[in-house]
Amino acid sequence: MNYTEIVSDIATQKANEMNINFTTPYTGVTDTQKFYLTPEGLVLYYQVDEFTPASSGLFRITILYNELSNILYPESPLVRLIQTQFR
Repeated sequence: MNYTEIVSDIATQKANEMNINFTTPYTGVTDTQKFYLTPEGLVLYYQVDEFTPASSGLFRITILYNELSNILYPESPLVRLIQTQFR
């Protein structure tokens, strides 16, 4: 399994746990996935009306860094940042 599949599986599980009325079935991450990083984790976000009604605003899924620890390269800048943040 590659990292995209792992992130997609985690995101799909989290989306299903949110009990949201999707206008389009959530299918996981894509090759052009939009995201940003916070001190807590990776945030995947989707445009208004992409999966949820416009009245819901942006649909976001946060994946905590500890949920990604098994796929992060130990020497990556992200791992060093995480270690610095949580000392």
